[in-house]
Amino acid sequence: MQIESQKTQLKYPIKLKLLQMDGTYNENFLKMCLHVKISPTTGRRWEGIRSGERFSIPVDQFYLLAEFFKCTPNELLNNG
Repeated sequence: MQIESQKTQLKYPIKLKLLQMDGTYNENFLKMCLHVKISPTTGRRWEGIRSGERFSIPVDQFYLLAEFFKCTPNELLNNG
């Protein structure tokens, strides 16, 4: 019997965007948390939100994320 691995698609490409920035992932992650005014725990939770989950990043913080990543809000949606 063959077991197929399901690739979990994330709702937001936060980790990918952090990895694409200059500097280290950890530095960028902490800068993001400071910019959006969230705790690192919340930041980790946001990175793991899966597509289809009901939970979403609050609108005001979502726009701050887009500002931090210098992108449009639509670019922060993996399905958009």
